[in-house]
Amino acid sequence: MKIKIKFFATFRELFQEEEREIDLQSGSNMRDLLNLLCDSSKLREQVFDDGKLRPYLNILKNGQNIHHLKGLETGLEEGDTVDIFPPIGGGGLFFSVFSLLRLSGSSKSAFGLRN
Repeated sequence: MKIKIKFFATFRELFQEEEREIDLQSGSNMRDLLNLLCDSSKLREQVFDDGKLRPYLNILKNGQNIHHLKGLETGLEEGDTVDIFPPIGGGGLFFSVFSLLRLSGSSKSAFGLRN
C-alpha cells in the first residue's frame, strides 16, 4: 500500500525532502512507517526517545493527530497522508502548528477541534 509523507519546517532539512511516497505492507502501522523512515541514528534521535515517540512531535494521519488516535499503533491504509512536524516555537505552539496545518490543507481536527 502506498502512503504519502510530508515533512515540515526543519524536518525537511533533516529528511532531505519535502515529500515522499512509501510502499508498505498491508496492516502496517505508524511505528512501522517511522522505523522505515528513520534509517539513521540521527533521524531516530529526533523522532524517538527510548523507543517511544518524542512527545513534542506532531504527526498527523489524514489531518488527525496520532496522539488522539492510537499513537504509534495507529493503523495505516492505502492512500493515507502522514504529516510530520518538528517542535515549533515562537508565537505560541498552537498558533504556529495551526498555521502550518492551514498551509498544508490539514484540518483543525488534528487538535481535537471541530470544523
